[in-house]
Amino acid sequence: MNVAPCPFMATVPDALELSSPLAAFESRDVRVHAPARLLAATAYPLQSAAVGFQVHDLTHNPLALGDVGLAHFLPWSARHIATRLSMRASRAGRSEAMIPS
Repeated sequence: MNVAPCPFMATVPDALELSSPLAAFESRDVRVHAPARLLAATAYPLQSAAVGFQVHDLTHNPLALGDVGLAHFLPWSARHIATRLSMRASRAGRSEAMIPS
């Protein structure tokens, strides 16, 4: 149905109308990607736990286990810090570009 709710809004083409909540799964790419993403999201915490158990079994040292936890955390925090710094630098560059000489 191509009825606009307001004269200022465009009509929605028939191809974009939602037919079913599962309409995306008609695509083979989505049917392959969704379970793969679910498995990957499940595998990462399991792998982290397995590495922790292996380090503890090999060393019997809680400090080594803490180092493993830190090694899992540092890439995330470094990525977060790098993103924040790049956003700050881009904001600084944009504000300097707006200042007339």
